[in-house]
Amino acid sequence: MHCWIAPRDLGTATSWAEAVLPAIQAGRVLVLLFSATSNASPQVVREVEAAAKSGLAIVALRVDPIVPSREIGPLLSTARWIDAFTPPLAGHLQRLGRTIQQLLEPKAFLEPEPAVPLEEPLDTGGTRPGRRWPVVAAVVLVLGLLGAWAALGGRTQGGQSIDRSASGRATPPATAPSAGHAAAPRPRLFAPVPPWAMVSPAQIEEAFRLQLSVAYRHDQTHMRFVLVPGGTFTMGSPDSELGRYDDEGPQHEVTISPFYLAITETTNAQFRRFKAEHDSGTGLDGADQPVVQVSHGEASAFAAWLAERGVLPGARLPTEAEWEYACRAGTTTCFSFGDMLSTDQANYDGSRGSQGGSPGWYRGKTLPVGRLGHNPWGLYDMHGNAWEWCSDWMAPYSALAQRDPQGPASGGSRVLRGGSWLADPWNVRAAFRAGLAPGDRYDRIGFRLALPVSAR
Repeated sequence: MHCWIAPRDLGTATSWAEAVLPAIQAGRVLVLLFSATSNASPQVVREVEAAAKSGLAIVALRVDPIVPSREIGPLLSTARWIDAFTPPLAGHLQRLGRTIQQLLEPKAFLEPEPAVPLEEPLDTGGTRPGRRWPVVAAVVLVLGLLGAWAALGGRTQGGQSIDRSASGRATPPATAPSAGHAAAPRPRLFAPVPPWAMVSPAQIEEAFRLQLSVAYRHDQTHMRFVLVPGGTFTMGSPDSELGRYDDEGPQHEVTISPFYLAITETTNAQFRRFKAEHDSGTGLDGADQPVVQVSHGEASAFAAWLAERGVLPGARLPTEAEWEYACRAGTTTCFSFGDMLSTDQANYDGSRGSQGGSPGWYRGKTLPVGRLGHNPWGLYDMHGNAWEWCSDWMAPYSALAQRDPQGPASGGSRVLRGGSWLADPWNVRAAFRAGLAPGDRYDRIGFRLALPVSAR
C-alpha cells in the first residue's frame, strides 16, 4: 500500500495542482483533512469532486467542529466521517487506519447486510474491480497536514491549546473548573454519515444543531432512517398544476418539526416478523418488495408492536403533512424530481407518459424497495411502487397556516399518499391525495414508518 502525501510526493518541478488530480484518479481512498480552511477552499471542492467522479471512497477526518458548506456538503454525502477535534489524537489516527484498511480489505471486516437490498448498491467504499496490488491505495489531502498535522499538540481548540504529556499523549488544558462547578461536558457531534445515506447539507446541518444522527440503520429490523429537517413548506398544489384535483387546495403554509422517516417502504420480510403468515399476493411477495394487502389498522398495529417492545420507540405512521413535506424535500414541483417523471425514477403505470412526457414502463407489480431514484433527502419510492398509509383521517384543507397538523379526530377514510405501480402518473404527484376505509386492503397499499427525534 502506498500513501500519496504532499509535500513529500511532489516533484521538484511539479505544482500541487498538476500532481494531485492524477494521484486522486490513481487512488482507491481519499482522506480529507476537514477543517475550516478546507471547508471554504474551492481547490478542495475540485479535488473531492474528482475523487467522487473517479469512484474513490472518501474518509473525512474532521479537525474542526463545523458543518460542511453547501459547496462541499453534497460531495461528502457518502463519506466516512471521523471526528478528531478532541484528544487523544492516537485514538483518532488508529480509527483512521482501521477505516482505510476496512475499505481496502472489506472481506476482513464483513458484517451482516441489511434485508433492504438495493438494485444498485450505494457506494460502501469497497474495492473497485480492475485494480491490482500494489496500487496507490490512499490519497491524502493535506491542506493543513503539511507537516503531518504538524503539531496537533500545538493546535488550538475552543481558544485553548492542546498540550502533550511527557508520554507523548495529547492532554486537555490544565484548567480546573471553578469551585462549585462541574467540568463542562465534552460537546457531542452527530454520528458520521453512513455510506448508504443520500442526505443533503440541510439534513447534516439539522443533525449538527440537534446533536443527532443524520441517518442510521436499525440492526434488529434492518430498517434505515434519515433525519427529516424541520422547516416550513407550502402544502397542496397550485391551480395551474397539471393533473390537479380540487382537494389539493387551498395551498397553505405548514411548519413541520424534525423527525425520522424510513428511506423505503416496509418490506414483506420486515412485516412478517410481526405477522409471519402475511401474503402480499402473486408476484408481490418477495422479501424485499414492499408489503401490500395491509390495512391501516395492521400498519398501525405493526408500528405499535415495535414501539411497545422497545424495538423502535415511538414508531408510528407519518402524518399527511409530514409525508408531503418529506416527499417534496424542499422542492415545489409536481414531483421531487421536477415537473416531469419517468419510469426510470419511479414505478407507476407509465404507458401513457408523465405530464406530457414520453411513455415509459408499465411493470405490473411492485419493485424491490430502493431500486429506483431517491429524492433530495435520500428517500426512495415516494412516488409510486405502493400507496402509503398516513395517520390522518381524510379531511378538506384549511387555508390557515398550521404547525405539525395531526388531522381531525375522526372520519370515514384514512389518508393514502404516493401512488403505486398501478397508478397513472398524475396520481403519484407530491400533492395527490387519496383515502380509503381503514380496514381496506389492496395489492397496491403499503406503508413506511416514522420515528420521533427522541428515538435517537
